[in-house]
Amino acid sequence: MNFRILLPAFAICCMTIKLQGQRNYYATADKLVFGASIIKDSDIQNAKLCQVRKGGKILKFFPNELKEFGFRNGTVYISKEISISDSVKQVFLERLAKGAVNLYYYRDENVKTYFIEKPDGTLKELPRYSYNNDKIKFSTVLSDLTSDCKYTFEATKLVSYKKKSLAEFIKLYNSCEPKPFPFFKYGFVIGYDLTIFNPTKNIPSNLLLNIFDFRYTGSSLSIGLFIDQPVFIKNLSIHVETTLTRNEISDQKTAGSTKYELVLKTSSLTIPFLVRYTYPSLKNRPYINIGPIYTINLKNSNSYVETSPGDIIVLSDIFRIVPDNLFGFSIGAGFQKKITTRNNLFLEMRFNKLYGPSTSEFLNKGEVNLSTGINF
Repeated sequence: MNFRILLPAFAICCMTIKLQGQRNYYATADKLVFGASIIKDSDIQNAKLCQVRKGGKILKFFPNELKEFGFRNGTVYISKEISISDSVKQVFLERLAKGAVNLYYYRDENVKTYFIEKPDGTLKELPRYSYNNDKIKFSTVLSDLTSDCKYTFEATKLVSYKKKSLAEFIKLYNSCEPKPFPFFKYGFVIGYDLTIFNPTKNIPSNLLLNIFDFRYTGSSLSIGLFIDQPVFIKNLSIHVETTLTRNEISDQKTAGSTKYELVLKTSSLTIPFLVRYTYPSLKNRPYINIGPIYTINLKNSNSYVETSPGDIIVLSDIFRIVPDNLFGFSIGAGFQKKITTRNNLFLEMRFNKLYGPSTSEFLNKGEVNLSTGINF
């Protein structure tokens, strides 16, 4: 047997299958058609029929005519017979998770619900609340259905009645691996900030200011709130904070018998918009995050005092020394410690670099932040 012929043929076959998986398709009882121009409609319409554009016409296939159809983005609809609203009908269900147990989504004009397909092929509806007892939530049903996997026990307390969250839950059950379940978090944060102001090239040759070197360091406490939304991709989440910080810096110089003092006061609202990766361990979870950051100075004042024998000059806000708005980037790393199913304590070190948007201000800003907090 000539393996030099078989190996390229096998490679071409695998490549063809991969390319087919990236194309629209539909399947009948006896054929599989790839590359079809399938119209992606609303969830309600996709549950009723598959529409294929062909030669200037639109072909309509109903659930009793197709086994399934799919789009190049990975969305797949399977023809299934379901019992809903006291009736039995054939529909297309959107498959959200595939494995030993499958998860499907269905929507019509009156209802939005999910179905779980057990290994024996039977379908069980998963409504948000039981039709017989509205005190029984979907999470209770999931707990009973997945009780044979110990790693889904805590996840049943965190899963939400949404496509991505339920799909992630079924994937966890099918793999039954010791992984944390991603869920929406919010909480508060308190930190210690070391702020470093650096001069730009915009400082004028002004006799009032050229005595100062404009290299200042200040420290302050910060307090704020945050949200953390999982994106269900490789343990990533979107992390957004709002923190409030106050700084007051005083610079004093002496030349001969004259004393000069420059006082800067700012109250800043800082909003980082970060992408966070969290290592998927069950209890102790290191993480890193990076992203853009914006700071607006809600209060931004300065005063200049010149004291000489028999004379005092006081000037306020005659120059815009610190920008009102600053933009930049933030990068940090931290550590989460699980204390309950939903609550984590964390400690993080973060570095921020911010720049003014115009050429008129004198200072840019850098920050080193050490923070701690808790999520709920």
